[in-house]
Amino acid sequence: MCRDLDEPIFVTENGSSEMVIMSVETYERTMFISDVYRKLEEGEKSIRLGDVIDAFDSLRSIKVSHEL
Repeated sequence: MCRDLDEPIFVTENGSSEMVIMSVETYERTMFISDVYRKLEEGEKSIRLGDVIDAFDSLRSIKVSHEL
């Protein structure tokens, strides 16, 4: 049923959510999206704090360190 619906199934008891059942594919997709949002949030925080470097400087540094 989880695979056919391609979405989580919420199990309730007396009207309150008790657990969620989902296919492995849905779980992995959900975890991937969650990880993307977490990384975006970290990046936005770095920008707010000014903890960034110029993209061209970054590429130059990578080329030098890898002798490219």
